[in-house]
Amino acid sequence: LSGNIKITNADITYVPRKIHLINSALNLNFNDKDLKITRGHFQLGKSSLDMDLYVKNFLNFYYTDPEMMIAKLELYSPYLHLGELMPLLSERKQGKRHRKTPGNSVKEISEQLETVIDASQIQMLLKVDRAVYNKFQAKNLMANISLQRDGIHLQKISVNHAGGSLNINGVLKQTGKYNNYSIHGLV
Repeated sequence: LSGNIKITNADITYVPRKIHLINSALNLNFNDKDLKITRGHFQLGKSSLDMDLYVKNFLNFYYTDPEMMIAKLELYSPYLHLGELMPLLSERKQGKRHRKTPGNSVKEISEQLETVIDASQIQMLLKVDRAVYNKFQAKNLMANISLQRDGIHLQKISVNHAGGSLNINGVLKQTGKYNNYSIHGLV
């Protein structure tokens, strides 16, 4: 399978996390078994995100073994309101499951994609010029984050704040309503 799909001016809702993205744009490139998404752009409230993603052997793992899928994701934001990302840390909401309706391929693709996202591993490199959470303001946020089935692994997070810097490593285990975490920081 080879080809390109270009999506512009789309609104995307990810129901399990109640995330609604507007003015979205993506260039999907399928090259043999691999998937590359370039020049992705999303608007989430006041935040804007630019994205590139690469998944090797995407078509092999998508249907047969999504746990083996590793997505490499690069995100950049000139301004990121961290409060708008809180749904990613909250308890996962299950969408309503309906009986399979013959011929409803969009619903089947959506449910399969949700299964793949939940099972796969995402290695994320995040760069943010300015990050804000309530009255907290920081600059030059750099983070390596690994989204895995067992939780969110924070690796090499650094940020400038109040004339100094903060470096963080840790793990956040999503266990339901309350999350267990372990954080190590250097101020």
